[in-house]
Amino acid sequence: MLPVVLALIAAWSWGLSAVLVRIGLQYTSTWVGTFISLAAGLLVTVLLALAFQREAVLDVSMRAVVLFGVIGILNFPMGRFFNYLALGRLGVARSTPILASAPFFAVLIAVLFAGETLRPATAAGIGFVLAGLYVTVTAPNHAEAGATPTAWNDRRALPGIAFAFSAAIAYGSSQVLTRYSVGSIAPPLVGAMIALFWGTLGFGLLSAPHLIRGRDTFRKGAIYFITGGICSAAGVMLMFEALRRGQVVVVSPVLATNPLFTLVMASLLLRGVEHITARVVLGAVLVVCGVAALAIA
Repeated sequence: MLPVVLALIAAWSWGLSAVLVRIGLQYTSTWVGTFISLAAGLLVTVLLALAFQREAVLDVSMRAVVLFGVIGILNFPMGRFFNYLALGRLGVARSTPILASAPFFAVLIAVLFAGETLRPATAAGIGFVLAGLYVTVTAPNHAEAGATPTAWNDRRALPGIAFAFSAAIAYGSSQVLTRYSVGSIAPPLVGAMIALFWGTLGFGLLSAPHLIRGRDTFRKGAIYFITGGICSAAGVMLMFEALRRGQVVVVSPVLATNPLFTLVMASLLLRGVEHITARVVLGAVLVVCGVAALAIA
């Protein structure tokens, strides 16, 4: 039960982060915003790791540095950047649920290559989650004046869909790697610190020209990305602990409930920016049903 609770808190943290990033993207470019959020999350994680697990930080092995480095590259330069690109193109309501397809990729990898068992109740839960994604993603986009296209038939939305699924694949892959690395080679907090370090460093090197050009907009959206980065980092640490304690086929789909939290917070904080329709709410309800089935399993 504890892994499910930890995963739900992580999902809430990511949901809040998505809303904050959506606000920040109105003032700052995706490149600048992604780097700010990564740097803020790294700073908080380093301080916590040094305060509570200093010995583990000093004793970390080269294997842990390399493995968590791979996880960091998947989660941050790839996962988070694609995530933010999707948020900018699709908005919170349609992009965030697509990211919840990460469990499909995580479970597929875990079952095929890691030998984990897919029980009937777990499969049913994943089915509900994916059904919720479909209902939400195909909801009309009433936020665009003069038309109500869905994500699937609006050509302008297709790049956003590609970015969102690319992020989902990166997140799903990193969850499986995390399941078989945390605890055995490094504590979750230390692992999160290493992953954020490599992710921030890698993204900083790749985005340096864009960061220089976007320095004039740095201050406008910085507070939203800093807060969002801290929330996202907290989610990563909780995810590591949940995966250390539970199976991928249970924890990963629960992590996908972040659209539910995102929609609730978006309806409160993004009025006039995001339009939450009944179809989107139905999709969220299906996701919740899927999580309930997973908890019972």
